[in-house]
Amino acid sequence: MPNDPHRPEPLDCTSAETASRAAQHSIVFDSPAELAAYTRHDRLTATGPLLLARRGGYHPDGPWPCSALESAQNVLATRPRTMIEIDLRSTVDGRCVVLHEPVMGHGSTGVGPVSEQSADYVLSQHLVDNYGEVTRYPVREAGEFLTWAVLAGAVLWLEVHHVAPEAVVELVRAHRAESQVVVGVQGLTQLAVYRRIAPDLVYSVPTHPDGLATAEDIRREVPDLGRVIGFAGHYVPDMETSLRMRGWNVPMRLELHRYDENLPADALDPHYYRRAVETGFGILSTCHYREAADLLGLPGWAPTSGSRHGRGLSRH
Repeated sequence: MPNDPHRPEPLDCTSAETASRAAQHSIVFDSPAELAAYTRHDRLTATGPLLLARRGGYHPDGPWPCSALESAQNVLATRPRTMIEIDLRSTVDGRCVVLHEPVMGHGSTGVGPVSEQSADYVLSQHLVDNYGEVTRYPVREAGEFLTWAVLAGAVLWLEVHHVAPEAVVELVRAHRAESQVVVGVQGLTQLAVYRRIAPDLVYSVPTHPDGLATAEDIRREVPDLGRVIGFAGHYVPDMETSLRMRGWNVPMRLELHRYDENLPADALDPHYYRRAVETGFGILSTCHYREAADLLGLPGWAPTSGSRHGRGLSRH
C-alpha cells in the first residue's frame, strides 16, 4: 500500500531531533540489582506501570516491521516508560539474530527455518512491514541491539528461542548489557541453568500448572525473588497466581496482544488498559504501545535510586 495517505512516514532515526527525543525517554541502570529494584510491584504501584513493546517495536498501523532495530529506536524516540521485546534465534553456524518468526519469509525476505540458514544468508535479508512491503531495514544480530540499548538507554526484554543459556549470558556480558536486559526463561530446567551461571540478571519466568513452573516452584527454586518478573497470562489474567506472586513483591506482566493486536487504534477500549493497571498489573505487553502510553498518560521514567535518569549516550 505505498500510496496509503494514512500510512506514516518512517522516522529518521539518525537525525539530531530524534536522538534528542530518545534521550528524553531513556534510562540507564548501574546494575541488574537497580533494574530489579525499579521493576518491583510496590515500586510500579507507586510510580506507574511500564509498557513492553512487542516484537521489537512492531506497530500494526505503520511502517515499523517486527524485529527491526529502527523500530526499537522509534519506540525510544516516541514514548516513555516502554521496554522493547526482541526475539533471539540462532543460525546454523551459531550466530544470534533477532527475528520474531522462526521461518524466513514470514515477516522477512528469504526462505527456510532460521536455524538451518547461515548467518551470512539471514543477515543479507530484509524485514517486511505490516503492509507486506519489503523495507530497507535489514535483519540484524542481537549484539547490535544490545550495543544500542546500552548506549541509548533502552531496556530490552529478551525472548529466547532455542539459544543456549550459556550463549545468551555470554552475549549479554560481552556487550556489558546486564543492567539493561530482562531475560525470558522457559521452565525450571532453564531457570536453574541461568541462576547457576548468571544469578545477577533479571529474569521473566512464566508460570502455568501444566508444564511450566508454578508460583510455588519459583519461590522454592529462586531464593532471590527480587530478580524475577512473573507472567499473569494472555488478556484474561490468572488472578490466583498473580496475587500470590505480588504478595512476594514480584511484578506481573499481562500480555494483551490477543485483545488488541488486530484492532485499529480507534477501536481500543481505554477502560481495559486503565482497569489492568488499577487491578495491579505493572507491566503491559502490547503492539499498541503508542496508544496505551497515551491512554494511560504515562509520565517519563521515575528517577532511579541514584537519580541517574536519562543519561543516554553519556554512560561511557
